[in-house]
Amino acid sequence: MTRMLRILPVYLFLLFTTIVSAQRTSPEFKRLIGQRIDYVQAQLKVKGYDRMIEGRRATNQFYNRKTNRCITVAIVSDKVTSIVDSDGNSCGRHHGNHPKPNPKPQPKPTQPAYLRNADLVGRTATEAYATLKKRRFSETKDVKDGGNTYKLWMNRDGECLKTTSRDGKITSVKASANCR
Repeated sequence: MTRMLRILPVYLFLLFTTIVSAQRTSPEFKRLIGQRIDYVQAQLKVKGYDRMIEGRRATNQFYNRKTNRCITVAIVSDKVTSIVDSDGNSCGRHHGNHPKPNPKPQPKPTQPAYLRNADLVGRTATEAYATLKKRRFSETKDVKDGGNTYKLWMNRDGECLKTTSRDGKITSVKASANCR
């Protein structure tokens, strides 16, 4: 009996992941299958998804307020195995916060991202990075070379920036074609 009780969670886990994996992954998420969960979370954040419910090792739910879409991400050994649509109302119920669609869509900025962020040149790097995060940019890459630190940033609209800092100060903010 105790042996059976020890094996039961394994069977339930395998059953659940089989059911979730049997649903079709949306084409827009196919490239995220097999990636580490921290990378997938960053990519979903860029697409406007917020994590609503963190499951017990096997699943997480994410909600996009703009599209009123809820998705379930299945995870095995820190890797994403599937991403499927879920009932939009179930995303927030467990925590008492019912998702609400964004009442008014935000207008798209008219200037390119690098021009809107040119004011960061000359600031301290930590101040500039905090400002970019407030402006809804997520850091996607960090490289140090020859005394310079290069960081790639992406916002929810998919705009990419490259910041260069030296001696703790931002020396340039440029558009980047690739945020990876």
